[in-house]
Amino acid sequence: MINAPEYEDILVKREGPLFIITINRPQRFNAFRGKTVDELVNAFRYAWAETHIRVVILTGVGEQSVLRRRRRKAEGRNRRLRTN
Repeated sequence: MINAPEYEDILVKREGPLFIITINRPQRFNAFRGKTVDELVNAFRYAWAETHIRVVILTGVGEQSVLRRRRRKAEGRNRRLRTN
């Protein structure tokens, strides 16, 4: 087993056969940038190479996310369309 690398935009944690990848950019609602994608690819490659890892969980830090904000914007547009 090799040690998981350190990252800037993501956190990684290994718990037995689980490998948890957490996007750690709450100030940007966990939006991806090039560095985030590079780190995610690297973390997934690490998990793939480790034969003892059976499950990868991808999550994010914070209460808000880019997807949640986009969904709220879409819901708001739909409400405005229905009321007109």
